[in-house]
Amino acid sequence: WTALIKGPSETPYEGGVFQLAFAVPEHYPLQPPQVRYLTKIFHPNVHFKTGEICLDILKNAWSPAWTLQSVCRAIIALMAHPEPDSPL
Repeated sequence: WTALIKGPSETPYEGGVFQLAFAVPEHYPLQPPQVRYLTKIFHPNVHFKTGEICLDILKNAWSPAWTLQSVCRAIIALMAHPEPDSPL
């Protein structure tokens, strides 16, 4: 699956549209989806070559309560507020 998200306002990404690739595992929602940027982006929590996203809810903080929409919202929030303690 793919998703399009808008860059958050008042950030360097404002006005941009970013494409994400979702790989939803068979055991979703018990396991997190794998999400990566297809659009090239320079961000401290995104691998510049692969688009891999370093976000705790996609790793060890996953909960079945998260939806694909809430994952997109968390990624948008990460765009606006990078986590310098967790660079990729």
